[in-house]
Amino acid sequence: MRAETAIMRDTTSALPMEMRASLDLLFELLAGERGVMPTSVIGQPSLVTALGRYGTIESDRDRPTFLGVLASEISRTIERSLPQRIVVLGSGRLQRVIRPLRRSVAPVPRVPAEGWWERQGYQLVRSIKIQGIGSLFWSSCDRLLRRFDRTALADRCRIAMLRTLVAARWSIAPSTLCIHEYRRAA
Repeated sequence: MRAETAIMRDTTSALPMEMRASLDLLFELLAGERGVMPTSVIGQPSLVTALGRYGTIESDRDRPTFLGVLASEISRTIERSLPQRIVVLGSGRLQRVIRPLRRSVAPVPRVPAEGWWERQGYQLVRSIKIQGIGSLFWSSCDRLLRRFDRTALADRCRIAMLRTLVAARWSIAPSTLCIHEYRRAA
């Protein structure tokens, strides 16, 4: 008799590094002291599953989190429940430039513009940008040096890339991914 075993696939390791970094930041932003995320997560199934591996998600319709969804889905949720706080993971301006250069990138829609949020009655509270120009520069140096078999220098570039992965702090700085937190305007 043949025994069958189910192998759980780790969805977080299949995601690109910048996406894993953004999920780390989302968990840090959403989770309380007990590692519980009081939010309702809406979005791409692979991202929702990956975020669920970080900790328990307690459903809270007043605090939705959107992971790579279109503005129309966000609009429907706002119309149904008028949440007080919304967190959105979307692509930044640099994503359009980099997408053709990458082999396997799951498309993540852009976060709607500020004017759209103002019309919906929300204001931006926090913005975190992931993988800016510096991170891309160090990543390119890493790949180039590995091709020339300069692994010691490539390792240093990899460390620099990881250190600058979430270093895009200015509001005008381009990035491949961004996390925005919005609150209902009074």
